[in-house]
Amino acid sequence: MMRTKKEKMPLDFTDYEIPLLQAIIKLDGSSKPSDVYPLVEKIMKPKLVKHPEDYGTYKKGQIIWKNKTQWAREYLKRKGQIDASERGIWKITQSGRERVRIFENTGNDADEGLIKLHGIEPEIETVEEEPEKAFNKLDEIQKHKHETGDILNVRGIVYEPINELVYRFQINITMIQSCQASHPFCIST
Repeated sequence: MMRTKKEKMPLDFTDYEIPLLQAIIKLDGSSKPSDVYPLVEKIMKPKLVKHPEDYGTYKKGQIIWKNKTQWAREYLKRKGQIDASERGIWKITQSGRERVRIFENTGNDADEGLIKLHGIEPEIETVEEEPEKAFNKLDEIQKHKHETGDILNVRGIVYEPINELVYRFQINITMIQSCQASHPFCIST
């Protein structure tokens, strides 16, 4: 995967997603964070060497790369790639395994760019708040957003035509399925 321009830019929490999932897989699919961190650091080592600032600390004394790993974990949890049902255990889901499989087979990250569609700025990691609380606040803001993001769950007027197309597509599929239920001769989806 060519990321020469990205390599020169500071790392953000999305850069830690694949390494975090890979680390959990190496730990048989689930583990305590204290066991996951050393593996994430090992996997990230080539990037961290190029970005020594991630070995620094924030004002509260937290190591930056560990903080970004926590942000990655929270975002992966919200995307259904990490199961957070058991407190203190990070567990990969089938969706997370599939993402890693695609990445390892192709060198491409299936979720690349997804964060922008979710209306999240990677710089959110720099707020002095726990990732879960910050994402919860963002969720609350997005619940009250203008109607133009309700279908794709993205914000902004730019997406209004896309939302309209998706809405019409959903209605058409629903109509076809309804027709099929009562008339076997209807076209199939």
